[in-house]
Amino acid sequence: MNYYEHHIGDYAEATAHLSFIEDAAYSRLIRKYYATEKPLPSDLKQVQRLVGARTKDEKSAVQTVLEEFFYLDDDGWHQKRCDAVIAAFQAGRPEREIKKTNEETRLKRHREERSRLFAQLNQAGQHAPWNLPIGELRTLAKRHCNIIATVPATDALPLPVSAPATPATAIQTPSTISQTPLPNTQTCKDTQDSGSHIRAGEVCRALRAEGLKSVHSAHPELIALLDDGAEIQEFVSAAHIARERGKGFAYVIGIVKGQRADAQRIAAGAKTKQRQGVNHDGHDVEEPA
Repeated sequence: MNYYEHHIGDYAEATAHLSFIEDAAYSRLIRKYYATEKPLPSDLKQVQRLVGARTKDEKSAVQTVLEEFFYLDDDGWHQKRCDAVIAAFQAGRPEREIKKTNEETRLKRHREERSRLFAQLNQAGQHAPWNLPIGELRTLAKRHCNIIATVPATDALPLPVSAPATPATAIQTPSTISQTPLPNTQTCKDTQDSGSHIRAGEVCRALRAEGLKSVHSAHPELIALLDDGAEIQEFVSAAHIARERGKGFAYVIGIVKGQRADAQRIAAGAKTKQRQGVNHDGHDVEEPA
């Protein structure tokens, strides 16, 4: 383990009576326990050497802490809380490995797609900035290369069905949200819903490519915006703003909703002015039939 949670209040309550040297010894013992993910050796001198206890006081402090906070078993000195945290961490390891593999695959495909799009643009005589966001790069390739730039599939490995949630002690990695197949029906509404969910998955993959981590393809407001005609580029542009302000997926949804609401208000106002004329005195004049 490279990381564990240190609850300051709990630790302070349990160790308030320890001397300065004893507190330092306890901290070193815990760190060694987590680093090796196993009990400390049963031999006292070996434990003292592991944590660097050299002087008589330091060695005495190690022995005092062991006897108070640990218990000796056949395989060494155990600490109950450390054992529980390590067990939870080890149980979540398969899930973390799958997530890590999925993320590495996604990044590889992202790099391959960028390389392919840049090559196509170069062949068409177009030159894009090296740091152009992937969404804008796809749009540029579609415009100048007469191709359909699509977001590649994830091909994510399935997570273990019975795997427990990753404990807080693990270094967290972004999760890959799998898409649930929609029922195959023939009605126009179901066909529209299916298309919206597919586009929602494309939006989320595009947002992850732009650096947003926690995205949700089944978010009802995302589906509603796509049903209303929102385009993927609108979400990608909103992601640039959200990333600059340190915001996430909900902020992107809010930006797109606000922009579309503003556009509808402007369009409604323009339509009202077209239906009604205004004379020089400022009085409304009905448009002739």
